[in-house]
Amino acid sequence: MASINELSFDQQKLIDILFWEEDEETIELINQKLKAIRGSAEQKVAYLIGVMLELRAISEAREDAYRRTKKRLETARNAEARIRNFITQTMLQFDIKKVDGDLAGVTVCLGKEKLVYSESFDVTELPDNAYMTKVEYKPIAVEIMNLLKAGQEIDGVAIVKEPYIRLT
Repeated sequence: MASINELSFDQQKLIDILFWEEDEETIELINQKLKAIRGSAEQKVAYLIGVMLELRAISEAREDAYRRTKKRLETARNAEARIRNFITQTMLQFDIKKVDGDLAGVTVCLGKEKLVYSESFDVTELPDNAYMTKVEYKPIAVEIMNLLKAGQEIDGVAIVKEPYIRLT
């Protein structure tokens, strides 16, 4: 590990040991190294300040690298989602069900059923078993789904299946 500050070989070796996995043997080795530091108490503290500053610099550099990596990961995930949505929309637009590509195949599938509520939907118009009453009305999706599947019409509610793609 390259030193950020100007450290002696022994200080750099101590830092290297501090990065080892902390088991009993390593902790004993660290304690031996700390006890072996020569000089007065002030000299030992000055010696260890160099080690501490180096460790702080390493931590800050790693934290900065972590932030950049996390941002790049988020960007990559967003880019993948955009491409996935574009592929899905393209396949739907041209009524393509399946494509066998060189690297992978792709199939358009319909996701789990979910309810979509329009602005005109009024939960108070549901049968009593299709919503919960507390402070406010809250529709019970499972009950509403069952009512719609049984043929009951409910204004402002529809069952939809969102398309998605699956790599094969």
